[in-house]
Amino acid sequence: MGRSLGTPRQWVSMVDIAYDTLLEAISDRRLAPGAHLDIREAAESLGMSPTPVREALARLSSDGITTLDANRGYRVTALLTMPEFKQLFAARRVIEFGALRQVTTETPSRPWVKALTDEQVKEIVSLEQAARTAAHGPRFADYAEFNRADTALHEAILAATGNAFLTQAWKRLHCHLHLSRLYAGPGVVDFDDACVEHGAIVQGIVQQDTKLLIKAYEAHVHNAEKRLGRLVQ
Repeated sequence: MGRSLGTPRQWVSMVDIAYDTLLEAISDRRLAPGAHLDIREAAESLGMSPTPVREALARLSSDGITTLDANRGYRVTALLTMPEFKQLFAARRVIEFGALRQVTTETPSRPWVKALTDEQVKEIVSLEQAARTAAHGPRFADYAEFNRADTALHEAILAATGNAFLTQAWKRLHCHLHLSRLYAGPGVVDFDDACVEHGAIVQGIVQQDTKLLIKAYEAHVHNAEKRLGRLVQ
């Protein structure tokens, strides 16, 4: 590996610190796609034992950011190819659009958006505001807050539909985590557009207007695919 991973942040646990610091190094491409990750070297760079680094790499592997090769250790996963990028968005459409079109299980004729509590709506509005006010510069440290808020916003909307299986399926895609790797260098190139589209989605939720919500959500995913596709090598 042969280079500093950066300064670890003092967060909750050693595993969290190792995960966050490795993710930042991978996202900024200081650890290039395909690079071998030596656990002991990484541990020495981070000033910790190999155990939390090993756990962090396993977590990154479950996220699809690192890959464990048999008898060879971990490597940084390659960036999305164009076919993989299109497949990711195809999977998003199946899961997210399917969830949005659900009705409540208690009242089959009632759209889920009509059954939202004030607390659920407030959470979604708050996450939209957090994404809109987040930094979005060229380095991972600059856009990580936006990426977290963006991910949390979509997750909260999916969770609000009430289908735990679809929500878990969406979380396992790690969609925004994979897409965020495309921001290395240019930053969040579609920040303004994404914020406008998020606002339209939230407006549909606040107004409990299913048609407006679905139209805004579908437009957002379609536009995001078009915008971010330009960043795929």
